[in-house]
Parts: sequence; C-alpha cells; structure tokens
Amino acid sequence: MPVPKRPSRNHYRGVVMRRNSADPLPLMPEDEQMAKAITDLYRQGVIVSERSAQYIFDKFVEYSKAEAELEIISKGNLEFDLHDLSGQRLDLELREHLNHLSIRRFVELILNNAVKAKQSAAAIKRHQEHYSMKHQVFGWLDINFQNYKSMDATAEAIAGKLVPLKFRTVRKWVKEYKDMHSAGRV
Repeated sequence: MPVPKRPSRNHYRGVVMRRNSADPLPLMPEDEQMAKAITDLYRQGVIVSERSAQYIFDKFVEYSKAEAELEIISKGNLEFDLHDLSGQRLDLELREHLNHLSIRRFVELILNNAVKAKQSAAAIKRHQEHYSMKHQVFGWLDINFQNYKSMDATAEAIAGKLVPLKFRTVRKWVKEYKDMHSAGRV
C-alpha cells in the first residue's frame, strides 16, 4: 500500500479550518482585501475631511467677524490696488483644506449656521416687546429700587402699573436686577 503524500503548503492557502469543524472557510481573495482596504482609507478620508470642513468653517466665521486687513499698493499714475490680506489668507486655507469630500460638510455647516442665525433673529424679534419692557423696568429700578423695603413690595409697585405683566414675572426681574446690582454688573 502506497504511503499518502503530505499536502503541500499551497494546498492549504486560501482555506482556513473552523475550530471544531471539518468545513473549511475560504479566505478573502486579494481583490476583496484590496477593496476593503480602499473602503477603510475612504472612510478615514471622510473623517479627516469632516475635521477639515469644521476647521475651514471656523476660519470662515472668524474672517466674517474680523475687520479686513487692507493693503494699498500704488501702481503709479494715481492708480492703486487694494488687497484684503486676511481674505487672501482665507483663500489659501480654502484651497488647502477643501476638497470633494470636505466641501459637502462645509456647505452643511454654513447652511445649519444660517438657519440658527435666522431662528435667533426671529426669536429676538418675537420677544422684542418683552425685552423693551424689561429694559424699562430696569431703568425704573435704577431710580426707585432703594425706596422699597422688599423685592415683593418693589414688584407690587411695578406689576400691572408700569408694565402690563403679572407679579411673578416682575418679581423675577427685580431679583435679577438685585443680583446684578450686588455683583456690580449694573
């Protein structure tokens, strides 16, 4: 009887044995491994692009709030060029950090910020009357606060008379005024 040949190493390549099982599991072909590696690199690129988009957005906000650094260059014959140096730096940052992956997130950040700014402006507009009444009460308190023995008495003198608000709201404002006054912020 002939002795069976031992299988070569190449025989087992591409096959992994399951523990406690006789069924082999095929290894991922090299193409699938390459595809997985490329997918992982892409995902890492998206994460880096997210950071780049946030960085550029922060620079964009900073640039929008700052005064322009202007440089005037004489061209001769009473002609001048005006350069915004901070704008040029922002342009360089944009070129360096924005790409096809990060531009989408950058635009999302701008749009989200615009929505928040509109909502904030709408809230301020909605509560403008309330703010003006509070300002009026604080002005009255600057003059008359020391004439009352308690915050409740002060609120009673204001509520429904100076402003068309209930005692509870005015009492809260009187306390806020007193706290600000004692902290030296008024």
